[in-house]
Amino acid sequence: MKNKDTQLLEEAYEKVLLNEDGDVGGNHWGSVSSEGKSYSIYVMDVIKAADKTVKAVESPIEQFIPPTNLRTPANVEKYKQDILAGKWKWTPVYAQLWQGKYTAYDGNHRIAAAIEANKKRPGIVKTIPVRDVAGIIDQTIKNFKSGKETVIGGVPVRIKADDTKPSQ
Repeated sequence: MKNKDTQLLEEAYEKVLLNEDGDVGGNHWGSVSSEGKSYSIYVMDVIKAADKTVKAVESPIEQFIPPTNLRTPANVEKYKQDILAGKWKWTPVYAQLWQGKYTAYDGNHRIAAAIEANKKRPGIVKTIPVRDVAGIIDQTIKNFKSGKETVIGGVPVRIKADDTKPSQ
């Protein structure tokens, strides 16, 4: 049986991380590649595993690669306005550190909003809290290639090659 804190956290994930399309904020597959092969890993699994095993750190906004091809640009504008109005409360984004820069795994719209807010008012966002999920993703791919399931922090992490069914 789940304790009350766990139940509340799970309810918060469902309410806070879903938009009207139900496909951003973790409840979807995220594409990654390794050694020329493409994989999809269930984003919410990575988020839950990272929340249990990866400490969030404050990283300078300049360390983030600007997200592109955002699915809901209206969210970026809304978040930017909240940042500019001082109403924004940061929660960690999930990203992979690559060649000294973070590339977003989850939190693309928040990162884009922070960058846009800084264009309007330089210095309004100096840092973004981030959890580096590269280790989780790398371990999940390694295990998948070996035919093993991945469980990190007690969280099963689902993965599929682009031409296969999801694990677990």
